[in-house]
Amino acid sequence: MFLLIVFIILVYVIIVAKGVMAAHNSVRRTHGSPALQLDEQMTCDAQHFAQQMASRGVLEHQSSSTLSRKRVGENIGMSCTPARNGPLSFQKIKRMVGNVAKRW
Repeated sequence: MFLLIVFIILVYVIIVAKGVMAAHNSVRRTHGSPALQLDEQMTCDAQHFAQQMASRGVLEHQSSSTLSRKRVGENIGMSCTPARNGPLSFQKIKRMVGNVAKRW
């Protein structure tokens, strides 16, 4: 049962990541930048690290040796949900990306 739950979470994460990537690529297109590709293994690794941080109650970067070995960088962040604005939804993330893109 536990493995089924983990599988469902990972599938959900990948579905959401693909939606975020599509929205991000839409913004990139408006600036003449090439589309990015989603790396499902990297997405799963990132979700795993996020769950580790959550279980310890910390927000931290992975070690530089880990990032060098994987040949990646990382951006981490969190959101506190103000009661008046409700939870951080995919639509709100798309608006935030659009607002940042307008400033560039």
